[in-house]
Amino acid sequence: MDLRNFNFQTDSYINLSGEWEFYWLKFLTPDDFINGKTNNPDFIKVPLLWPNHKHDTKTLTNEGYATYRLSVLLNKNSEIALSLRFLEVSSAFKIFINGKEYKNYGAVSTSYEFEKPVLFPQYLDFIQQGETLNIVLHVSNFHHRKGGIFKKIQLGSTEVIRKQWSKNIAFEFTIFGAILIMGLYHLGLFLLRHQDLSPLFFGLFCIIMAVRVIFTGEKLFMIFHPEFPYELMVKLDFFSIYISAPFFVLFFYSLFREYFNKYILFLFGFTCIFFNLA
Repeated sequence: MDLRNFNFQTDSYINLSGEWEFYWLKFLTPDDFINGKTNNPDFIKVPLLWPNHKHDTKTLTNEGYATYRLSVLLNKNSEIALSLRFLEVSSAFKIFINGKEYKNYGAVSTSYEFEKPVLFPQYLDFIQQGETLNIVLHVSNFHHRKGGIFKKIQLGSTEVIRKQWSKNIAFEFTIFGAILIMGLYHLGLFLLRHQDLSPLFFGLFCIIMAVRVIFTGEKLFMIFHPEFPYELMVKLDFFSIYISAPFFVLFFYSLFREYFNKYILFLFGFTCIFFNLA
């Protein structure tokens, strides 16, 4: 990838989208590339789920592990504090920058038993010296229904990336607070007027959506509780979708009861319960 005309000090950030070298079911280190221990690479688009890619004419599965590699050409005089932002890589990954192992996000593995998954945006700060940035990623997935790098990887100056992160955090806290207050307000209305069920349904819908806000996007809850169980976090993410929908429909049903078919309402409710149990 050629970024020699990109100025990290004046421009924003750039997505490292495109074709990366790809080595399925292999964990290769930077030394392996230097010593010529690699065969002809496959190439995969990033971002892309593994099942959407064919390797040796075979469609990949969501479970597995692989090595990604990308070389980025930078300005010759480049010596700057840079940051990488990984939106979502499933389920664990390790990163090497310019031949040096920088950080493990979770614990990559070749099996389910030894993999430690994580699933929230990650940031890596480093000092880039020289005109070539070499990135090597080890990615494994044995816990999530989606495998691979399925959201964009962003590269920019540390200042720009961190400012964007701060803006995202502030925005999501604002949304969380606004929805939570709205939900509590309507629950308060229901306590004052029990005969009207619409504030109850809308209040519960808002509370559930507020919970969803802190488990999606920047995943605010994980900032304060990074050791929160991975499986429970994923379940809460999906649970919040299917449990909030019935309350939203019940809210409109309580307002416009004469226009609703009860059988359709029950069918919708049972469908949501089925997806929650599944």
